Amino acid sequence: MAKRAGATWGAVKYQFGDLDGFWAAVLAHLEERRGPLEFPTHQRTPVEGRVEQIVHTLWRGLETSDARAIDTLRMSLPRERAELEQKFPRTAAALSSWQTSWVETCQRAFADLDLDAGRVREVAALLPGAMRGLNSEAHLSTYSDLDLARRGLTRSIAAYLGGPA
Repeated sequence: MAKRAGATWGAVKYQFGDLDGFWAAVLAHLEERRGPLEFPTHQRTPVEGRVEQIVHTLWRGLETSDARAIDTLRMSLPRERAELEQKFPRTAAALSSWQTSWVETCQRAFADLDLDAGRVREVAALLPGAMRGLNSEAHLSTYSDLDLARRGLTRSIAAYLGGPA
């Protein structure tokens, strides 16, 4: 990446300290470029409508070059949390911050509804992986109807959260 940008590794080390600092800076830059994730909520918007907005936003976001860059980075990092935090503490902190921000975004999306907070956290944990699975399926030879799959996921989550199916 440094060579492609016309920089030497020495310049990268000077600017970021090491590879960990570089990856943490990349993640911070991508987060800043993306901006805050907010889902419009109106008291009349039902649970299913809110889930649909979140699923749609994630679906669109997973097709971006930024999402592919993040996935590529994550695939090159240690899988075990303890090892990641030991070898790449700043990168791990940036990824942890993204996760915290995501959970808070989901909680805000449903804050004005009387929903079980634990279930909202579970849904926040489930959705990124579920959407990555559907996105992966979209890039394979598949007979799956992915619109139907997203609709089923949306309705299942809405029913789980307590909204009308």
